[in-house]
Amino acid sequence: MEFGTYLFNSLRIGVKKQYRNRPVFSDGKLTPELYNYIKDSLYSDQFTHLYGCYNEDVMSIQVECENGLFYIVICNEMEGTSYTYLNYKNREDASLIDVGGSSISKKYICEDKETIMKIIITFLTTGKPYDKCEWFKQIQ
Repeated sequence: MEFGTYLFNSLRIGVKKQYRNRPVFSDGKLTPELYNYIKDSLYSDQFTHLYGCYNEDVMSIQVECENGLFYIVICNEMEGTSYTYLNYKNREDASLIDVGGSSISKKYICEDKETIMKIIITFLTTGKPYDKCEWFKQIQ
């Protein structure tokens, strides 16, 4: 991974009890400080969400977290498509779990923080879904 300038913007990172005092990061600047803030938040179990855009809102990412369970959606507004993380271990499990105030099918839940970190960094640097994961593609 290379630090530098990319096309992401409007990055919002939710961490419990840090809504008023959270650091502000410049649009498009992937720095060691930003990387470490995301990673530290994710691994502290205080992470609640991450929202961001890429290439002037053409692409967006939504990561919701509750009780160590993550729900991830990447949307491409120009193509009218969305990509939802698909858990290959639970791909047949349609039981519902509450994440981020919504009931989500277990097949769309990620529990691996290393994978989540790769998904977030891939989006911030390319605007695309991480290609080592399975994604459910939906045309809107």
